[in-house]
Amino acid sequence: MQLHDYIGDLLYRYDCVVVPAFGAFLSQNKTTKSHELSHAFYPPTKQLSFNSQLINNDGLLAKHIALIESIPYENACQKIAQTVLQWQTSLAKGEILVLKDIGQLHQNNGILSFEPSYHVNFLMDSFGLSAVVAKPVIRQEEVPVVPIGVERSSGGFVKYVAIFVVALAISGFYMNNRLQQINDYNDLVEQNVQNDLNQEIQQATFVIDSPLPAVTIEMPKENPKYHVIAGAFRVESNSIKALNNLKSQGFKKAELIGQNNYGLHQVAYGSYYTAEEARDALAVIRLTFNPTAWLLVDKE
Repeated sequence: MQLHDYIGDLLYRYDCVVVPAFGAFLSQNKTTKSHELSHAFYPPTKQLSFNSQLINNDGLLAKHIALIESIPYENACQKIAQTVLQWQTSLAKGEILVLKDIGQLHQNNGILSFEPSYHVNFLMDSFGLSAVVAKPVIRQEEVPVVPIGVERSSGGFVKYVAIFVVALAISGFYMNNRLQQINDYNDLVEQNVQNDLNQEIQQATFVIDSPLPAVTIEMPKENPKYHVIAGAFRVESNSIKALNNLKSQGFKKAELIGQNNYGLHQVAYGSYYTAEEARDALAVIRLTFNPTAWLLVDKE
């Protein structure tokens, strides 16, 4: 992988990624926005910018590279320095430096200008979301419907309607009486059946000669839900390299815990059943090995 790939991995989790002796890529959350003419709605995103004044090494990028490539921290710093030298040489020649999925830089009178790329949304909460175009609703006027061939003033029409209403009332009265008779009959039958059933239950005697043997059910133990995370990687082979590196350094409980909702492969120093154990382990790891380690809690 190239340096811009490692920067992209870190921008999903951090708002500032410093490239030593070059500058820092910053991100700022932007809310949902819409376009009045196209009626398009865009999901929340991270807007990228570049600050050439932030050049001091904070260790974040170098430690990330050392973990993925299983190399010493000093070697990772050297790889960064070599890449930065190539970037600076290219910019000094007036060339445009294109960093895939991040943006492009060019130098004008010694000042670096940055134009972000909009192909990738680094806000993990918006992973997989795309713009939605809404279609405007066109309302149609309702047209009153007038029956064809019917005159409101027609006396014959009113007469037929009156006859129909009287017939309908008579049939409804007859049907109600008939339904009431059927319901009364069903209630009587149900009451008789219930009385017979109660008498049979009172006369019955149940005797169990020998009790059934006791059954012991072994409940499966729940999986630990607290994980101390070493890193999350888009490429699965990188997560395997990181796992092997952790085990070689003495983390025998290190494991792959699968992909998260954003498709990143997660590597854990270890997994624990209680929050107290996980916090204690996280404190030790941050103090002695990796200050960027973090705690993941599975949702119940």
